[in-house]
Amino acid sequence: MKRPNYRAPIVAAPEPLPALLAGILITLLLSIASGSYSLWALFHENSETVISNCLNGDSDGVSESICKNGINFYKGITIAIYIIIWLLMIYAYVIVDNYVEQLDDEMAVKETRQMINSISQPRMAVAPIAVPAYASYPASQVPPGSAYAFSHSNQSYGVHRGNNSMV
Repeated sequence: MKRPNYRAPIVAAPEPLPALLAGILITLLLSIASGSYSLWALFHENSETVISNCLNGDSDGVSESICKNGINFYKGITIAIYIIIWLLMIYAYVIVDNYVEQLDDEMAVKETRQMINSISQPRMAVAPIAVPAYASYPASQVPPGSAYAFSHSNQSYGVHRGNNSMV
């Protein structure tokens, strides 16, 4: 049995998405600012001091080579990690931004379809107004099928004066 996904209506709602976009952008900018400072501090520090602390009094060539290569490797890995994290955050921002645009497009299509459906719905036929028996319209003005069948004076019951009178 498939479990219901309760997160989908929250994510599909377009209201919280601009806040998510702003949060990602603020986090990205703060990360770039703090990462830039960290990288500046990493490269601004005197490498000779770091190497001498790493050697800890050893003076052989192997230890010196390991310490120099280790510091350069550490700097390279740090730069790579920062760049990968920044690229992932930019990618997340682009994905959310595209999703907001997609939701806006889907909403516009839905509204357009509703508008088209409301316009193209067949209109309810209005029943013709029955003409009462006492109305005397000329035949040219009465639409066919809408006049009372016995509206002429010779077809109605009542007192007739003249020929064939009932009196």
